[in-house]
Amino acid sequence: MNPAFAPGTGTPEPGGMTTAELLWAVREAARRLDVVGADMVEVIPTGVGFADITALAADRIVREILGGISLHRNGKRQHQKEEG
Repeated sequence: MNPAFAPGTGTPEPGGMTTAELLWAVREAARRLDVVGADMVEVIPTGVGFADITALAADRIVREILGGISLHRNGKRQHQKEEG
């Protein structure tokens, strides 16, 4: 992720993805694949009580992954109902 959107990271990557691009990508990956686990690494909060955009983005990324997993599982259940 680009450090302009997530400055609290240990490995800044200029020219990386925007927050919106990454949120879409992780949700789509989790929706289309059989994801069974994910790790959130290298989030360095700036301090308690701050509107830390990196920590907020990390939280949202985890929720998008969980949402994608849920959509994937619901889609599989729907497909099984239609077949059987």
